[in-house]
Amino acid sequence: MKKLGGRYIVIMIAITLIFMPYIIGKPVTQPHIGFHSHIEIHLDEDILAQPIPIDQDVAVECKIRYYTDVPEDFLWFLPGIIRNLILYWSITPIQNIHLEVEESIDWLEINFTRSDIVVEIPMGGEVVEEETSLIIHLSETALAVPVEFKVTASCSRKGLIQGVEATTVETLTPEWIPCLRVDIDQPTIHMDPGSMVLLSINVSNESNGDTEVKTEIKEYDYQDYVFTSIEPETLQLDIDEVGVFQLMIKASSSISHIVTTIPIEFTPCHPSTMEEGEPIVVYVEVMIP
Repeated sequence: MKKLGGRYIVIMIAITLIFMPYIIGKPVTQPHIGFHSHIEIHLDEDILAQPIPIDQDVAVECKIRYYTDVPEDFLWFLPGIIRNLILYWSITPIQNIHLEVEESIDWLEINFTRSDIVVEIPMGGEVVEEETSLIIHLSETALAVPVEFKVTASCSRKGLIQGVEATTVETLTPEWIPCLRVDIDQPTIHMDPGSMVLLSINVSNESNGDTEVKTEIKEYDYQDYVFTSIEPETLQLDIDEVGVFQLMIKASSSISHIVTTIPIEFTPCHPSTMEEGEPIVVYVEVMIP
C-alpha cells in the first residue's frame, strides 16, 4: 500500500505540473525546468561549391539531425503514458521540425521538397536523422555573382522539451554564360600604299558576369605587306560594359592593287576560372588601289 500510495503522490504531482500553466491562466513559453532540443542542418556543400545551372531545377540534399538531452531512464518507474504526459504534455512524443529558406534575390527561387518534418522525440543521446532536398531554380536573368541565402530549421516547445531554432547561411554562384557583341563602324578600309589607319572596335559584355576579352589577329593574305596590331590584347569588362580595342593597319609602300581580309577573334574568358566561351570572329577588308 505504501508503494502504491507513493506512486499516487508522484502521479498527482505530475498532473499538477501538467496543468499548472493553465491553472495560472497563461502557458509557460520557456520552462524554468526542463530539457533542450538540438537541431543540426547539413547541406551538400559539393553541389553548392559548383556553378549552379540556369533555368533548371537543381536538387541539394539536406540532412536534418534532431536530438534532446532527456535521459533515457527519466521517470522510468512510471507507465509510458504518464511519463509522456509529464514530459511532452501529450500522450504521443511527436515533434514537428519546420524548415524555411530566406532569400531576397528576384532571379533566385529556393524551396524544400518537405518543409515540415515530423519525428518521434528521441531520448538518451539518440539522434534522429531525416533527409529532404532544397530545390534551387535560377531564372535567365541570374547574374554570375555569389549570393547568400539562409536556411532555418525550428521546432516549438513540447511540454518540458524546449523549442529551438538553428540557422545556416550558405552561398551559391550561378553559372557564367559568356556573350559578346562586337561592333565595327568601318569594316571596309581604303588605303594608299605606305599609309596607316587606326580603327576602333567596340566590344560589349552581354554576359551575366564580369568577363575578360582576349583578342587575336588570325592569318590573312599579304601579311608581309599589310601590317596589323591590336591594343590592348585583353580587356576586363564588367556586366554591360563596353570596351574599345584599337586596330592599327599599316600598308607597305611597295604594295598596290590588292584586297585582303583580316580576321580578328574576340574570346570571352571568365576572370576567375579562366573558362572560355565561344569566340567571335569579325572581318576587316583592306583595299589598296
